[in-house]
Amino acid sequence: FASHQQARVNSELLTMKTHALHKHRALHSALQNEYEAAVQQEMLHRSALDVVERRLEATQEMRQQEIDQFEKRLKGRQMRQAQDIHRLKNLTAERASQSRIF
Repeated sequence: FASHQQARVNSELLTMKTHALHKHRALHSALQNEYEAAVQQEMLHRSALDVVERRLEATQEMRQQEIDQFEKRLKGRQMRQAQDIHRLKNLTAERASQSRIF
């Protein structure tokens, strides 16, 4: 009787351990799947971030080129204005000296 009861207890223990092992494996598999999904999501986010960063760099480069071109045009205008002012001063001085002569 005792050995029969021991066998039944051992059988129940084995059944419980088997259920626990199946639960453990199922949980492990679920966690593995979640981890792999998280890794995939992270890769997508990094890829999207890379695209955004490249667009931002390209936009910044374009803006810098626009700024450089504007500054170049502005310097050209300033030089022409300075030349115009110089010419006007010379012309004014020339006329003033001519008016003194006459």
